[in-house]
Amino acid sequence: MRYRIFSFPCALLLLVLAGSVHADGRWRDLPPEERQELREQMREQWQNRRERALERPYRGHGEALPPEERQRLRDEMRQQQRLYPERERRHRRD
Repeated sequence: MRYRIFSFPCALLLLVLAGSVHADGRWRDLPPEERQELREQMREQWQNRRERALERPYRGHGEALPPEERQRLRDEMRQQQRLYPERERRHRRD
């Protein structure tokens, strides 16, 4: 049984590596103009993602929320725990 568990991830890894090698070969077969165009499109897409990420406010660790909003969310979570205690216990096991 242990052999099967080990062989599946190895086979999957080999498949991924073979796929990446195959895709890399097709990239080289493109004419230089098409490769340059694809690179420019990728750069534009990455820049758009960066700009969208900068537009969104950072919501990590509650720093962007005002204290009143944080307190309201805490109260709502406590109320949910009181209403559905079995749901909370089930999640703690996972």
